[in-house]
Amino acid sequence: MRAFLAVELGEKAKASVEELIRELQRVEADVRWVNCGNIHLTLEFFADLGVEKVEKLDGAIRGIAARQSPFSFLIGEAGVFPNLRRPRVFWLGVGAGRDELCALRSCLHEALEAEGIEGDDKPFRPHITLGRARSSRGAEAVWQRLQTAADREFGETWVDRVTLFESQLRPDGALHTPVRVFPLGSCS
Repeated sequence: MRAFLAVELGEKAKASVEELIRELQRVEADVRWVNCGNIHLTLEFFADLGVEKVEKLDGAIRGIAARQSPFSFLIGEAGVFPNLRRPRVFWLGVGAGRDELCALRSCLHEALEAEGIEGDDKPFRPHITLGRARSSRGAEAVWQRLQTAADREFGETWVDRVTLFESQLRPDGALHTPVRVFPLGSCS
């Protein structure tokens, strides 16, 4: 199955990101915007996670999550992947709490590798994907609008769990279904 480990945004942060996406949709651009129900911060992506590996993943993630203290983060920047000359993905990044997210992702990634579960080997940059450009039409206008919005107060996200989602690709956009939840700091 196509799957990913993610942190879900706090209610205020999610509502603020949804509002921003609605604003960006008004820019005439060839961008496929993220469905508001799918807003999250991906920690690890699995292109093909076999059912037999879900149990191995469960044990590895539960152990790491139990030893990790809950923490919070704030959205603090805007950006594009891969670069401004060829923007393909528009995103919001993390300011305060970035180090904690990176440390959590590193621990999860190492535990999964030790179990033979391959995730994404790209350098980790904690971000919330807003949309994907299908062409360059309107990309510059989207970037200008996004830059001005990055200074907003999006609200704090309290990270007290990590969720494994299954992602099914559909013509109208991806459908993300929670499969397992791993509470942080549950070690007694």
